[in-house]
Amino acid sequence: MPDVNNRIKKEFETLSSNFVVLLDTHAENYFDAVMESVRVILEKGGKGVYVTVSRPYRYILKEMQKRNIETENLLFLDCISCMAGEHGDETCTYVENPAALEEISMHITSLIDRVDSDKKFLIMDSISTLLIYNTLNSVKEFSMFLINKMRLDEVDGVLVIIEKEAPEDLKQILIAMSDKLISV
Repeated sequence: MPDVNNRIKKEFETLSSNFVVLLDTHAENYFDAVMESVRVILEKGGKGVYVTVSRPYRYILKEMQKRNIETENLLFLDCISCMAGEHGDETCTYVENPAALEEISMHITSLIDRVDSDKKFLIMDSISTLLIYNTLNSVKEFSMFLINKMRLDEVDGVLVIIEKEAPEDLKQILIAMSDKLISV
């Protein structure tokens, strides 16, 4: 995974503040690319929100600890674990299910407001997974809302899609609305 990590570091070095990145990754590189993106943004002094639709918060937290990624500057929104009976704590908020896009939007807004920093960021892991639980049109609308919200609130953002799992028209909308496409 060193190639993926180096590529992510290089790509993020070219970004100025208030960026929105579309991270388009092969399934086998997906988790490493996301973890490295979090590491790079945190090391640059960012504080933010990690929204997970693909893996439970507890799993992500353990993986970050294994990778020596500091998590004290992160708040989490877990969109899948509540279905299995998990409930929130002070660093993680749980959403009833990934089909509740309006609830997800409200929690994202609330969590971003709680971040005490001039260098706020949001990582959405992953837009592709939302398609399992929602219609394509609702995911398009949600994605456009999210990108516009980040721009208005001057929040850096990373939206993740897994290559070949996102329809081409959704991918093209996301590319057009993002500042940079990073493919790994």
